[in-house]
Amino acid sequence: MRLLGLLGNLFGGVVEPGLLVQADRCLRANGSDCRECVSICPAEALLLGPADSTEAPMSVLSQCTDCGLCAAVCPSGAITGVGVPARALTRHGERQSSELNIVCAPAGPQKDGEHDQAFTVSCLAAVHPETVVATSLALQPKSTLTLTRAECSRCPSAQQARVEAMVQQSTDLLERLDDNDRRIVVKSRSPESIDGPPGVATRPTETGRRGWSRRELFTAGTSSDRTALIPAVTAARGELLRHSADPSSVPLQLTHPIDAEGCTFCHACTVVCPTQALRIGRLPAGDAGPGEGTARLALAVDPAQCVGCGRCSQVCVEEVLTLGFGLDPAAAGQGRVGGLVVIARGARCACQTCQQPLGPGEQGVCRRCESTRTLVADVLAQ
Repeated sequence: MRLLGLLGNLFGGVVEPGLLVQADRCLRANGSDCRECVSICPAEALLLGPADSTEAPMSVLSQCTDCGLCAAVCPSGAITGVGVPARALTRHGERQSSELNIVCAPAGPQKDGEHDQAFTVSCLAAVHPETVVATSLALQPKSTLTLTRAECSRCPSAQQARVEAMVQQSTDLLERLDDNDRRIVVKSRSPESIDGPPGVATRPTETGRRGWSRRELFTAGTSSDRTALIPAVTAARGELLRHSADPSSVPLQLTHPIDAEGCTFCHACTVVCPTQALRIGRLPAGDAGPGEGTARLALAVDPAQCVGCGRCSQVCVEEVLTLGFGLDPAAAGQGRVGGLVVIARGARCACQTCQQPLGPGEQGVCRRCESTRTLVADVLAQ
């Protein structure tokens, strides 16, 4: 067993075990050709099977540098155990007052007076946007979270693109969730201040990996305050909920399906959803809406479980699923049944000939009846 894995077991997940791919959550298990983690890994520590394989990437622990890039880019949250734990960053933010600087390792050593307010990571691309926002929310109102990067042109193009996406997603999300004038700013260090070869994601320092003092490390297992996390679909989401003023509104401000008008309730989206966030079922009495009569079938999403991977919209045969976010808080309760948001209502369409439910892509008549009709027409034409 790796030392990190042993420490993780002893101290309740303070230090996570090594690179782990949850095959049942990986999008490739449901037919996707996703290769985000493999494309961005600078150490080739994740390998894909044959071209027609639908298996999750295999991890090569001997190659892994623990940079965490793969975990940050995984659209379904299937990769864990590498990089900086979300909680390490937010805890560091809690210890600060109004300023924190997240610095990428290629940007060079910390400057004088920067040590207490800085947190070094292998690459800014290795930090999930939800972790960035949670860390900002951990600071006091009107605080500034600075993201300091090196000259990104010195790094692989996949990392460059991810840094830009992370910054944009983080600033957008903070704007939706915070009304206390916290802000995220990005700074670059000039090439002259950087020594050594072009930077690539490397193994984080011990401080960057944990952000915990030795005393905190040994008391974390017995401190209920430090171990109690709000249940969430990912660690980053858990920290975001824990530091938000209104945790119940957070999922509605994250990307999830918001509309599926014209849905035929074929179940394709529910089958491929890696977190079972989509449900199809009958609405309780009184929830069908005026004038709907017996049309009481509904497609609903649990925003708290959705990771916004977009797999549902990719497989939607009718191409009616729309992803979005930012429900008006005043209307947050509308269209909701329990914790679910109803995104489509109607009845399961049936074949006009055999009355059996239509499958994905079928319109009016099922393929079986259509084939029979075509065969009969051919026979009569002879």
